[in-house]
Amino acid sequence: RARAAARAMQFPNCAMAGTLVPFELVERVLSFVDDNPSRWRASAVCRCWREAGRGGVAAVGSKLLLAPLGAGVAELSGLLRAREATGLELLGLTRSMPGPWLRSLLLGPLRPPLLSSLWLAQASGLNDEGFAPPGADLEDAEAEARETGGLPAAGDEDDDEPCQRPFFKKRSPLEIVDASFTSLGDGCVRALLCPSGSSLRVLRLAHCVELSEHALGALANACCALEILELRFCRGLSACVHLAPLLDCNAKTLQALDLSGLPVTDTHVDALCNCKSLTELALFGCTGFGVSVASGLLTLPKLTKLDLGNCAQLAAPVGSKGATAVTMAAERATVFLARVARAKPSTAGGSRVAGEGDCSVQGEGTAVDASVGAASLRSLGLFRVASDALISKLAQSHLGSSLEELDLRGCAKLSAGACLSALGQLKALRTLELQASSLAGQDELAKLAATLPGCDLRASRARQPNK
Repeated sequence: RARAAARAMQFPNCAMAGTLVPFELVERVLSFVDDNPSRWRASAVCRCWREAGRGGVAAVGSKLLLAPLGAGVAELSGLLRAREATGLELLGLTRSMPGPWLRSLLLGPLRPPLLSSLWLAQASGLNDEGFAPPGADLEDAEAEARETGGLPAAGDEDDDEPCQRPFFKKRSPLEIVDASFTSLGDGCVRALLCPSGSSLRVLRLAHCVELSEHALGALANACCALEILELRFCRGLSACVHLAPLLDCNAKTLQALDLSGLPVTDTHVDALCNCKSLTELALFGCTGFGVSVASGLLTLPKLTKLDLGNCAQLAAPVGSKGATAVTMAAERATVFLARVARAKPSTAGGSRVAGEGDCSVQGEGTAVDASVGAASLRSLGLFRVASDALISKLAQSHLGSSLEELDLRGCAKLSAGACLSALGQLKALRTLELQASSLAGQDELAKLAATLPGCDLRASRARQPNK
C-alpha cells in the first residue's frame, strides 16, 4: 500500500484527449486487462500507464483461458508476478477454477509473493474437498506444480537461480479476503485464513453454508486485528459458541460487523457493547437477544449505522392484538430508547446532580439522560418492527436531531396521524424507505413531502428523489 501511494504521488495523473485522468483510475482500468500483449502495449503509452500496470488488484476474467492440466494456473501465476499484483479478483469463468488449481495458486509455490488481497466470491473450487482435502500439504502442491510446468523438475534446478520456493517462504500475509457465497469449510479456514490471522483486516464470509463452529473457533484463536467482519446468513453457525471470544479479541479494531441471520444472544450483544470503534453494525433477523440489552448498542460512541430489521423483540408479540399490542409495543420502545431519551423537567422538586462527565439526572419525576454516542448515529433500519410508539419516542430522543436514514419497509401497522407527526420532527432526515408500509399511499407521501422537503421518499422500487 505504501508503494502504491508513493507511485500515486509521483504520477498524479495523465492527459488523455486533453483531459487529466487520475492515477488511481488508470490503475483500476488496467487491472481488468488480463492478457500480456495488451498490457505490454498499454505500458508503452506513457510512464504513468507503465507504473499503473504494476501492483494493485488483478481482476482476472474469462479472457484468460485456463488450459487443461493446470497450465493456465502457471500462466496466471506468471502474470501476477510480472504485474507485481497485490490482489487477485476472480471474475467470469475463472470462478469455476477447480480446487486443486486454487490450492497450488494460493497455498503452493505458485503463489505470487506480494499477494495480500483475495476476492474469491462465488468461487466453486473453494471447498474442503478440492481446496483443502485431508492430508494435503505444501509438498503435494509443489509436486503438482512441477507436473503442470509451474516449477522445474527436482534435478533441473539451477543453484545460481533459485526457484520460486523462496518466494513461497517469504510471501506476504493476507490482509483482505472475500470468500462470500462459497463452500468455505474448516479445512479452508485453517489452510488459507489462520496462517495470516494476525494480519487479516477485512474478512467477508457471507452465505458460507459450510462454515461451522470449529472454523469460527479457529478464527477466534488466530484473528486479533479485524476491522471488517461479515458473517451474515452462515447457516452452519447454529449456536455461535465462539463468536463472543472472536469479538473480544478484535474489540479495539473492529469497525464494521454484519451478523444478520445468526443466533445472536445477550452474551454476544454485551460483547458488541465493548467494541468502542464500531461504526457499522447489522443484526438483521437476529431474534435471540432482549430489548434492554439492545439499548446498549445505541451508546456506542462511533456507531453511525445500525440495522435491527426483522428483530421481532422490538415490536409487539405476534399473538397480541388491539390495545394489548399497542401497550406492549410502547413498553418495548421505552426500554429500547431509555438510554438516549431526552431529560424531562422535574415535576416534584427533583434536583440535578451534575459532575464532570456526568449526564444523569436524579430526582423524582425526572428521566435519565445517557446519550453517550447517540449523536453519531446516522442510519437506522427498522424493517417490519417499527411501531407508532417507537417512531414517536425516536423523534423525541437525541437520535431525532442526527438521524439521516430511516428504513420503515414492511411496517404495515403504522398509523398515518401519529407517525406523520413524529416523522416531521426528524429535520435531519435525508432518506426514508417506505416500501410495502402503510405510509406508502399517495396522501401520506404528499404530507411527508410537505413536511420533509429535503428528504428522499422511497415508496416504490423506482427510487426517485423528492423535489
